[in-house]
Order: sequence, then structure tokens, then C-alpha cells
Amino acid sequence: MSVVPDMSVVPELKRERDYLARARSELARMREQTMSLEAHAGDRISSEFLAATLYRRAQSLIDDPTSSLFFGRIDQLRSDAPAPERWYIGRRHVADSHGDPVVVDWRADVSTAFYRASRTERMGVSLRRRFGIDRGQLTAYEDERLDDDDRDSPPDEFGFTSQILVGEIERPRV
Repeated sequence: MSVVPDMSVVPELKRERDYLARARSELARMREQTMSLEAHAGDRISSEFLAATLYRRAQSLIDDPTSSLFFGRIDQLRSDAPAPERWYIGRRHVADSHGDPVVVDWRADVSTAFYRASRTERMGVSLRRRFGIDRGQLTAYEDERLDDDDRDSPPDEFGFTSQILVGEIERPRV
């Protein structure tokens, strides 16, 4: 899918691309940290098992530049926070050096709102953003405001048709 962004949204698309670059950098840091660990255990068999586990973990942290680390984002309002929390949803968890999430796994509890929130059942979500992706690069984004009380559009999950999602569903696969 090739989507040409509206020139008025280029700065926002650049911010999202910069965030993707940050996520890739954090994933690389996670892999380097795992590779720096030494397998010390009580006996030879335990050491070999631990070494194999560390190897598998390091392999799982290899970045695939042909796919994006995230495909969506939600801005979620919390009653105890002054501003919405921003969650990037992807195929894997990526954390910064403090352990704070940079990308959350699509199976994590917080990701549920990305799939289930609607205008009638907002689940605290004020904005759902879907990303257009081509060969691992962000090409576009599409926002769905769930806190918009626009009465001209239907107030349910069927009131918004994502062109990015439709394109992904209809994309040929091998």
C-alpha cells in the first residue's frame, strides 16, 4: 500500500517516524544488553541451558527493518493523570533503559482498548491512530477521535471506516 500524506501532516508524520527510530534504537539496546550477559550457573548443564536461553532471547530481539515495530497508537485518559497516556501498539514489547514501555505488545491488557474502544464505549481512549506502513517505514497515519461529540456521524464503532485497515485487509499475501 502506498499512501502519500497530506503536506499539512508531514511534521506529525516526521514525529511518528522519529518515534519509530527511537523504538528501533531501544530494541537494539535491549539486544545488546542481553548479549552482554554471561551464563553462570551452579553446574555445567544449568550453564548450558542458561546460555541457550540467552541466545534465544538475543535472537528474538533482532529487528526486522522490513516491518514496523508498531501499527497503532492510542491516547488514553486516566483519572489520576493530567494528560493522556500515549501507547504505541505493536507485535512485540520494547522498553527503554528504565523499563518503561516504548511499544506494548498487541496482546497486553492495555492494548485491548485499541481494538475494542468505540464512541459509545470509549475505555478512556480519546484518540486511536492507525499507521500506513510500507516495507517497515511509516507512510501515513489515520486518526479516529473517540472523544469527539460530533452528532453528524454515528456514535458507534461502525461510524468510522479506516482506509488503512481496509487496505491492509485487502493486501495480497503470499
